[in-house]
Amino acid sequence: DVKVTIDAWYGVSHNYLPYSPRHAHTISEDEQVPSASDVYKKHADAGVTTVLTLGTMTSLHRFMLDFPQSYSRLTHLFAMIGAVDVPGNIFTWPASHAEFNAMGDPHAARAILASTEIENVLLIPLDATNDVPMTESYLKRLATLRTPEG
Repeated sequence: DVKVTIDAWYGVSHNYLPYSPRHAHTISEDEQVPSASDVYKKHADAGVTTVLTLGTMTSLHRFMLDFPQSYSRLTHLFAMIGAVDVPGNIFTWPASHAEFNAMGDPHAARAILASTEIENVLLIPLDATNDVPMTESYLKRLATLRTPEG
């Protein structure tokens, strides 16, 4: 099971985060939840040409396989993936440079990064998070928000 494996990488295999009280959409019994490929297709066919990935590239890869014509409309990819000069973030491999978004589905990452359809690809490695630290003053400002994030 992929979720169990990924949770184990993060060291939380038996400790689950609480569910968010927010819900974007409630479906009725006769509705079907669209797949990630369907959502990508809808937006690519409507003219969206830029994708930002903040996790594994699994769903983007599935979109590429399911709807190659729609996938070919994408021109820009910004992907938070990899680690260059910092330790990785898979905490059960502490001496490793393994990065979660790459290791979560390395086959999808390879397929997407090897594809020639997307003209401009910008990879943002884990190293970039060192330039946006969670300072005490930032956390205090965040705590004043009247949202679930605060």
